[in-house]
Amino acid sequence: MTREKTMEIIELFALAYPYAEIFKAESAEDLRRKQTALITIWTAALPDVDDWVAVPAARIVLRTSKFMPSIAEFKEAADELQSHQDAEAREAFLRARDAILCFPGKEQKVMGPRAWTVVQAMGGIEAFAPEGKCFDLERFEDVYKAMLRNSKTALQAGKALEGRK
Repeated sequence: MTREKTMEIIELFALAYPYAEIFKAESAEDLRRKQTALITIWTAALPDVDDWVAVPAARIVLRTSKFMPSIAEFKEAADELQSHQDAEAREAFLRARDAILCFPGKEQKVMGPRAWTVVQAMGGIEAFAPEGKCFDLERFEDVYKAMLRNSKTALQAGKALEGRK
């Protein structure tokens, strides 16, 4: 998680848990020092949390914790969200692959709108499933997740990832 996103999350927690000891200080300078240290620790402890999952994970923690969450509690919520998104992308890939292999001519209907949009963003069925080659799972998942993260259309996400191929 970037320092900027960590600051956003800590600000959210400060509003939700104003009586937490970490947000109490005798002076504004002391409070600033405590919060700077808190942000530094959280940023260092959570480098593998994607920024896009941070706010939804914070919302989960806010609904389930009566007290300022620990880094471990926040990480657990972030990991659960990440895992859910990974599984969703993998399921969409399998649906798209099966639609192409088992239902020629009916691919769009069988794979569903989200998977179809991702396949189109990749350049169509020919790009997703080149003849004589394996289906492009990695790129499918990248485009799918970019679409979810950025709330953009898959076409925009696919173009953004074009250079990563």
